[in-house]
Amino acid sequence: MQLGTSISVNGLSLLAAFLGVGIALFWFTVIHRRLLRETRTLRAKMSTVETQTIHAERANVTKSDFLARISHEMRTPVNGILGFAEMALKTNLTPVQREYLDRVLTSAEWLVHVLSDVLDFSRMESSSLELERREFSPVDCLLSAIKLIEPLASRKSLDLACRIDPDLPDVVSGDAVRLRQIIVNLLDNAVRFTTSGGIVLNASAIGPVGDHLILGVKVADTGIGIPYDQQAVIFEPFRDSTTTVSERTGSTGLGLSICKRLVEMMGGKIEVQSHVGAGTTFQFTVKLETIARHYPRVADVEVLSKLSFRRLSILVVDEDGANRSSATRFLESAGHHVSSLSNAAAGLEVFCADIFDLILVSAQLPDMDTGTFVRNVREFECEGMRTPIYLMTSSSDSAAAGIERRIAKPVRAEELAKMLSQISATTAALATAN
Repeated sequence: MQLGTSISVNGLSLLAAFLGVGIALFWFTVIHRRLLRETRTLRAKMSTVETQTIHAERANVTKSDFLARISHEMRTPVNGILGFAEMALKTNLTPVQREYLDRVLTSAEWLVHVLSDVLDFSRMESSSLELERREFSPVDCLLSAIKLIEPLASRKSLDLACRIDPDLPDVVSGDAVRLRQIIVNLLDNAVRFTTSGGIVLNASAIGPVGDHLILGVKVADTGIGIPYDQQAVIFEPFRDSTTTVSERTGSTGLGLSICKRLVEMMGGKIEVQSHVGAGTTFQFTVKLETIARHYPRVADVEVLSKLSFRRLSILVVDEDGANRSSATRFLESAGHHVSSLSNAAAGLEVFCADIFDLILVSAQLPDMDTGTFVRNVREFECEGMRTPIYLMTSSSDSAAAGIERRIAKPVRAEELAKMLSQISATTAALATAN
């Protein structure tokens, strides 16, 4: 009896164990299938998200490319407006006509500024903006930025001062065009938001880091100031300290964002200190490579230019008829001989048949890229000769190897005068040395 009872109990225990295993397998199967379904659903969602991300990135690149292209194409007619407005202002005009042309010139200058901001921002968004590494004088870079802003400050009767550390090296390596763009943007902001008082540009060498120089720049104004709660957003795209002020000054809301990105690309950082009614100070640092040799500054060259001047033979190659015409007229009015052509092939043909003191070439040529044109010029040159080549370009275009310097497009009379002064002084110095 006891034996039967024992067998019965063992059988029940075994049955319970089998039932427990069966229930566990059942729930394991249910959970496993549910996990498989959820995994497949998650994979499908991830695939969809990945596809949407790819499409969004492509759309963003397409948008940026479109903005860059349309901004570049709009420069051509604006360059023509600027060039011929400047030429017209040099003629005999009535006061009313002069006032109208001044307004045309101011509006066109601002449109160029807007186009440059949009072009730079779109290139940064698509990661197609690259910095150059070229030797330049930091002092010349700072002074050229001041010269660009001087007329704006003068119109508002603002003092404009520049304090440069005498210990700055004669020459460094980096992107002078982008550095000047940052400084000009900050100075322009200071002028726009200042109604009385003045602006001070302060530049100093913070200290060497290996083979690099840390350049510190401050732009301080006595303007309206920025509210504390707005200071955190002024470096964001399409944002200004106040909408009212933005509308009054014509700001695009891109300038400070572009400055911040350029500073960071140059290995530095930018900060702002401001109090409402007490002015604003922007300060930034950039890292530049040091070069251990003397570099002749523009100021030295300008002194030489006063001692000697001769007529230059100049070749101008530019598809943009308006820019080519305005540059040619100014050069000829200054007493120089000019050969003006619209394409690279014709320019090379004329270059081979004559001797030129200077070549002005556009960054955009219809039949040949600028780099190829420059290489061909160098190949055709006589041994021991090197004709100076200046690139007529917007600040965003990249320069080709063999280009001595840039000249901003649209070509302005004061920039051409400065360039001619440098070329004349250099040729005079070479003639004296020989």
